[in-house]
Amino acid sequence: MTRRALLATLAAPLGAQDLANLYGILDGIAAGNTPRLSFLDPKWKSLEAWKREARPVYLRHLSYDPKPAPLAAEVLGREPREGFTVERLRLRATASYDLPARLLVPAGVRGRVPGVVAIHCHSGRYVWGHEKVLSHPADHPALTEFRDRAYGRPYAELLARRGYVVLVIDAFYFGERRLKVEQIDPATAPSEMRDGLQAL
Repeated sequence: MTRRALLATLAAPLGAQDLANLYGILDGIAAGNTPRLSFLDPKWKSLEAWKREARPVYLRHLSYDPKPAPLAAEVLGREPREGFTVERLRLRATASYDLPARLLVPAGVRGRVPGVVAIHCHSGRYVWGHEKVLSHPADHPALTEFRDRAYGRPYAELLARRGYVVLVIDAFYFGERRLKVEQIDPATAPSEMRDGLQAL
């Protein structure tokens, strides 16, 4: 973008300015700052080599380095469904916490079968997690309407009926892993939260 074009853009009436006017500038900035760990960079020929270099950087940026815990799962219950069984699990994640999970096992399968981790959307509906992709006979109509609008159907079940073993978890801060405000004592909560908690 030339200086004259930039000045004309800045002088344009409010509302006429658009991000599209900045594409030239953004392209110039991007050209000098290519993400060195992007797998789209042609220098990466091997996925495994890329993962070896990228994973430590990723973990460092997360500032999260838990001590490894032995892999373990506890089956808390089983529910037969049409074409599959839902196993309710508790997966050992770290020494600090476990992950609630649902495992959908297709009926009549033996031996090795393909597996999928079914992840739900964020969508601002924090009270639901796995329920967004896995139905239950007691689902509230609001949940069913949301699921139908967002997904068309509970897709984890569709995959299980097609022969996939499907692991469904609640993302952090959703469903069973959400902030349970109903368990917060208003007396010990920050002052700006007390009225809302007492009303709840």
